[in-house]
Amino acid sequence: MNHCKRGLGACLAMLIAGGNAGALDLDLTKIKLDGMIMMKGQGAKNETDLTNTANDGRHIGRTAFILGVGGPLADGVSARVEAVRKPLGDVTATTTAGQFGQARQSVLGELGNVAIENAYLDLEDVLWEIDAKVGRQYLGSDSDFVAYAGRYDDDTMTVFGVDAVNLMRKVGLVDISYYKAVTRDVKATWISTDYTPAVSRWTVQKLGAVTNVKDWTGNDDWNVPVSLAYHHGNNLGTAAPTDNTNLGVLSLNAGASLMEDMLKLNFDWASNSGQRHTGAGTMLDFKGSLMALQGMVNLEDWGLGVALEYANASGDDGSSATEDKSFHDMSAFGMVPRRSYGQILGQSNTLGGGTPLLQGLDSGSALTGAGRGFNVLALCVHYTLPGMEKLALDYDWFSAAANKLAASATTDKKIGTEMDLTLSWAKSETLSFDIGMARFTPQINSAVLGALLGGGSGNAFNDNVEKLFANASLKF
Repeated sequence: MNHCKRGLGACLAMLIAGGNAGALDLDLTKIKLDGMIMMKGQGAKNETDLTNTANDGRHIGRTAFILGVGGPLADGVSARVEAVRKPLGDVTATTTAGQFGQARQSVLGELGNVAIENAYLDLEDVLWEIDAKVGRQYLGSDSDFVAYAGRYDDDTMTVFGVDAVNLMRKVGLVDISYYKAVTRDVKATWISTDYTPAVSRWTVQKLGAVTNVKDWTGNDDWNVPVSLAYHHGNNLGTAAPTDNTNLGVLSLNAGASLMEDMLKLNFDWASNSGQRHTGAGTMLDFKGSLMALQGMVNLEDWGLGVALEYANASGDDGSSATEDKSFHDMSAFGMVPRRSYGQILGQSNTLGGGTPLLQGLDSGSALTGAGRGFNVLALCVHYTLPGMEKLALDYDWFSAAANKLAASATTDKKIGTEMDLTLSWAKSETLSFDIGMARFTPQINSAVLGALLGGGSGNAFNDNVEKLFANASLKF
């Protein structure tokens, strides 16, 4: 098997090198093949109406396959290409990926479900000790509230990369980074410079700095990582500047590890700036903010970990035509955060009507104002069974509510509560399984759910969403 993997890796490496390995003096033994097979099975009910008046259950089995190849091509030059088999067949409009219980897929049809989501060069010390990653790539971290592109945890197993230039340099004790990603560029003709709202260009830029207090003090007890970043998203709606949207997000993250990592604390803060130009000189100023606090206790000798989190993303009551006080991330520009809350609220594409409701905390990604904001309280308990380190039990509880409603609203701020129970088994470092159940209890007259499901204030949400799930993941 290892010989087969090396052989296939060498063949793909030849493709990366354009079939001219000799000219580049490549050592193909350093090119590595890796990948992942992911399977998700789900059974859920009441996601579409949250009532007991209709039978709206679903039972779905999905598979995603990721195959990557990469490694050093020359001194200071590496490359990676990654292909992803999309579970929903969303690469082209003419194919649908075969799933459990469906008819077999033809080879030609299956190829239409595969997308190249990584294709980049990694360059060391391009100039002035600046490293660069250029091409289609993943960006952001799992825990970021502002922007992300990569592999998601949602039910449809979304995976996507973005075309970007990513620059990195270490300056003393600070890691500096900058990227610019073009997430959408659609226009009538390739040589055209004029855009319309339906034919537009989206870009996301980030300038960030990361350091650790222990590096400045020389004391490992002061393990306090700190990161500061500024994101800027632009929607070039037309060639006229009066129709452009510019959103800025200044964010700060700080953490602390105490008592030999038994206690961990984390703090996030973000603030919006910029404007949405609505034509004829009218502007909507972005004034939203976000704050999140997290505390974690790890009792390793007992196999027990407990985390408590509170997140507050500001909302807007719609009373001002010139200010939007709801918090916004980079979702409007194609980079939705991966950070989420719950198997249902944070992973159900069916309930969310696309992006899960609590994947990221942007309540108004259309950037038109009057986003309600979110308050989220989360309690997570992780327990490793005695003598069975590979078997773990997780209990997660979430409570969510809107932050603001219109002054005339007769609906409720509360969204509801969710409870998840998951049993995980890590058979090895590369193979893992988990099974579990989740229940979401909606607030009977929730404003957020009424807007999401189209029922408005007349909708009485009187039934739970219940979900069973089983997942498997194999890395190689």
